[in-house]
Amino acid sequence: MPKYYLSISLAYSSYTASFSAVGSPSGREQEGSVGSLPPLPRKGVRLSFSYQYLRDIRIRRSIFLMEQGLVSVKNIASLSGFSDALYFSKVFASVEGIPPSEYIARLEGIKNQ
Repeated sequence: MPKYYLSISLAYSSYTASFSAVGSPSGREQEGSVGSLPPLPRKGVRLSFSYQYLRDIRIRRSIFLMEQGLVSVKNIASLSGFSDALYFSKVFASVEGIPPSEYIARLEGIKNQ
């Protein structure tokens, strides 16, 4: 099976994006334009980022890991992007209403029934 490589270059000076695909089904390199990019923010303009959104993503990832069978809270915290297991437990309990160890115990109880 042939492999396809996609190369994307962004040129903010002209606000365009282009791509080229090597190894396309036709056997030749294809190029095209993706469209225009928005202008870069002015210097001093703050970009907003929702840490609550990032927290929710990390908590969903931790729940997924628990459902896959991981039982070590320290490992789950680390794999979910938390550097401190105690902080992870605190955040998890505030979002889900129960500590991660109890959540894992409930999952194991459901699996054993």
